[in-house]
Amino acid sequence: MVEKLTEAILVPCPLSVHDAPGLFLVGPQTRVSEGDPGTRGVADAVAGDLLETSGGRPSASRIELRAEGIREVSPEAYTITITPDILTIAAEGARGLFLGRATLRQLLIQSGGAIPCGEISDAPAFAHRGYMLDVSRNKVPAMDTLLAWIDLLAHFKYNHFQLYIEHAFAYINHEVSWENASPFTAEEIRRIDAYCRERFIEFVPNQNSLGHMEQWLKHSEYAHLAECPEGFQDPWTPDWRTPSTLSPVLPGSLDLVAELHAELLPNFSSGLFNVGCDEPFELGQGLSRKACEHRGKGRVYLEWLLKLRKLHGRHRLLFWADIINEHPELVAELPKEMIPLEWGYEAGHPWDARCARFAEAGLQFFVCPGTSSWNAITGRTENALSNIEEAAAAGLRHRAMGFLVTEWGDLGHRQFLPINHLPMAAGAACAWNPAGFDRSVLPRAVENFILSDAAGKVGQWLWDFGNLYLCDPSPPLNHSRFYMLLHHRDGRTSAGYLPASTFSVALAKLDALELQLEGVRMQCHDADLVHDELALSLSFLKHACRRGLALKAGREKESSTHLAAELAPLIGRYREIWVRRNRPGGLDDSVRLLHDLLAYYRNGG
Repeated sequence: MVEKLTEAILVPCPLSVHDAPGLFLVGPQTRVSEGDPGTRGVADAVAGDLLETSGGRPSASRIELRAEGIREVSPEAYTITITPDILTIAAEGARGLFLGRATLRQLLIQSGGAIPCGEISDAPAFAHRGYMLDVSRNKVPAMDTLLAWIDLLAHFKYNHFQLYIEHAFAYINHEVSWENASPFTAEEIRRIDAYCRERFIEFVPNQNSLGHMEQWLKHSEYAHLAECPEGFQDPWTPDWRTPSTLSPVLPGSLDLVAELHAELLPNFSSGLFNVGCDEPFELGQGLSRKACEHRGKGRVYLEWLLKLRKLHGRHRLLFWADIINEHPELVAELPKEMIPLEWGYEAGHPWDARCARFAEAGLQFFVCPGTSSWNAITGRTENALSNIEEAAAAGLRHRAMGFLVTEWGDLGHRQFLPINHLPMAAGAACAWNPAGFDRSVLPRAVENFILSDAAGKVGQWLWDFGNLYLCDPSPPLNHSRFYMLLHHRDGRTSAGYLPASTFSVALAKLDALELQLEGVRMQCHDADLVHDELALSLSFLKHACRRGLALKAGREKESSTHLAAELAPLIGRYREIWVRRNRPGGLDDSVRLLHDLLAYYRNGG
């Protein structure tokens, strides 16, 4: 129960909240009225919210939805005025009223149907507030999982959604690229698009169109289009990698991309399209070497972007900005209707310099921080929140048109969905009202609005679990060393950076978290699954720490039998939990390196 409106936890935080005397009581007789037939859908949603919270309290109170005024602020601006008899949500139209309804729903959850009187005035800082989910690194969510996630995004006032696609769409003439991936069909994409529209979310198509095409180029049907058909050296390790980049100088590359785009785009109602084009690692090393030496690598890349632009009439193209940032002299040549996506996933990313560059060139652009959940299992709470805060502050200063939170699935996509709850809520809060962001309320927001924990513990549990990586005295970029002990047979490199005491401290923290998890009392529809996901994540991390201690003591061989006996059931449990939210395609690839590690143990380490 909250006694004053200003004491309520609201995420995102509204621009202004003022108290007034009295309570607005919700009961079975509370009625919802709308002045515009176009707002009937919002009225029905509010009525549904009331059924969940009204209880048996007698009340003749009324909720009014008014489509009126405040056009000069934003089409998403709204006000909520609460008196003892009438609660009024006013906005320009159904879109703003829907956002006001999200705030009302949070008030209903906290108030038990006795909402303190007062007034809320609100409008967003960023016009586009987006979330991007990677569905091409093994994990393709089941439709019910994805639709529930969209509902959650709508609750937190996101209005832009992307699925990162490399090969996770069932292209009619290209089955070899996706046959083992459980991809989305055209019918499913149209269903998602309609579902998003009903919630005032723009579902934006996303198809990588230059780099990260490994899942295509590994097949003989497409290998001839690779920049380096024989493969290339990984830029971060001595390993040799299969081709990942289309050659921009081959006409066949553009023909393939044009065919894919022509099949994908009609399933979306959005006028935006993310063509990707990030990290073309081999560019200039193979078939385009002469062109890059003659015209410059940046020029060859820009020419490819311009070819993609020429393919599309009604769409504005978004693209990842990493390569154009390597060639800042070319930024001014970008067509003004193209939208760079400035991405960076670590605290301290040079947001200001990058944003200023695009702003000075007269370009509209997005800032794109990350959830920091990938390559970690636990997530990395502190890094995620700092990264998101810094992106929002710079984006606001330089008038970015959009804010896009990204969740990637590198190296197996082994993080479970609840690990993203805190950064998702933080991204929503910073995209709407950066100045009002208070990270301390996030645990309670997760408990109240997502996981319904009656014990009030799971939000802080996720926070602390996500900061386990800080046991590492010098945490690396973009991953956790604990994760790498589960990812590589040879764990000596990762363990070598850490003193043995690091693993002992982490194990003690994990033991404490294990006890705390038993006190959580979640009441959300998937409470049992969330508990199983968190418990298994914790068990994987305990295994990583025990392996680390064995390595530091020079006893991995002697411990290999015990480590194998511990890891084997964890893999089995991982498989069982995976299919409760996700499609089976990609599961074997996700666990392949875990099986390699298990075989390594069983062979004596």
